[in-house]
Amino acid sequence: MGVFCRRVPRDTPTNEDHLEGAMITTYTISGMSCGHCEGAVRDELARLDGVTAVEVSAPEGTARVESAASLPLAAVRDAIGEAGYELVDA
Repeated sequence: MGVFCRRVPRDTPTNEDHLEGAMITTYTISGMSCGHCEGAVRDELARLDGVTAVEVSAPEGTARVESAASLPLAAVRDAIGEAGYELVDA
């Protein structure tokens, strides 16, 4: 799987929870198995500068991150590592 990214088009309807033109990136993470895992990863990713929303799924092994701009992969890898898990390379 790996890292996937897409830019939300400016004409896409948005609400106050989502930034217009935000980057939405899905990362694959190994080692998560429960809600505690999801929370640990979500908390660490949410601390990164520019992150506006994070959704984590342990069953899917993914984190969907919305940010104002592209995030440095090293920062994402470090945040996931700080939570105790590993980013799967693209």
